[in-house]
Amino acid sequence: MDSGFTSAGSQRVLCWYCKCKYTPDPKKWAYTEEERKDALKLMTLGMSGRKIGVYKKMHHDNIYRWSREMAKKGGL
Repeated sequence: MDSGFTSAGSQRVLCWYCKCKYTPDPKKWAYTEEERKDALKLMTLGMSGRKIGVYKKMHHDNIYRWSREMAKKGGL
């Protein structure tokens, strides 16, 4: 029995026996690699994480986390 979708777009299912909701095939990432690179590019051009979040319709914490990850890798 269908039970809606997750915020990432994966199908949610309701077990008819135990009434638990679960995601049988969850998406690994909510945002594509291209969306991540675009957000980080805007940050390097001087736009704040919050403004990028509003503009790209994503949470600003994701953008800050991605920038920290890139800095650790030496890419930002």
